[in-house]
Amino acid sequence: MSLKRLPQALLGHLLSGRLFRGTDSDWDHVRQVEYEAILADARSQGEELMGDIRDSGFLTASTEYRDRDGDPLIIITGQYVDPLSFSRDILRQYVYLTAEHHGLARKPFSVLFIHTGTTIRNNSPGLSWLWRSWERLPAGLHANLKRCYILHADWVLRGGLSLGAPKELYEKICYVARIEYLADHVHPDTDLDAILPPFVLHHDDILEEHPLFDYGVLDVSRIMPGSPLNPPL
Repeated sequence: MSLKRLPQALLGHLLSGRLFRGTDSDWDHVRQVEYEAILADARSQGEELMGDIRDSGFLTASTEYRDRDGDPLIIITGQYVDPLSFSRDILRQYVYLTAEHHGLARKPFSVLFIHTGTTIRNNSPGLSWLWRSWERLPAGLHANLKRCYILHADWVLRGGLSLGAPKELYEKICYVARIEYLADHVHPDTDLDAILPPFVLHHDDILEEHPLFDYGVLDVSRIMPGSPLNPPL
């Protein structure tokens, strides 16, 4: 391992819990076992709890959502992620259960993360959660994830991911500044106005009028209080 990659590797081992010495093959076996254990825990949860987190709408998987190549597109709405209402373990269990239900370890897929209106304080389960969740996914899921599109990313998210995201995941991230550019990455039959929440469309309109919001020069939540970052649902 090069000295250039050493700090990131050490950070990854610490945050992901990968603290044992062993080969990549050994680790693949360990995370497959842990993935299956997490799935078992998810299936043991009551339907009421899983129903509540499903109803939150933070993760959407439907045969109607496809990327440009026609492969499944999983949509995560960041503003609907609520670590205070659901524990981080439950969030991870639901993500894994969804991936298993849709067979994502056996076919290519993409992810769309809608960052609109998301804040670290209210919607982030933490960098450690990201590392642990990623590292415990089987190798098949790592390989089959083609792209992770991030809509309306701010400078805080960009900086955090560039410094602390798992390398394999970071290389698959594609930032999308506007909804019109997102159309280049989804299936031509996709009606983005229908599948994106209204506050995302509203926020996109504001960005069109004030491009400096993209670079963190202006804060939309302060200039226009209560609009996209605290929208009425």
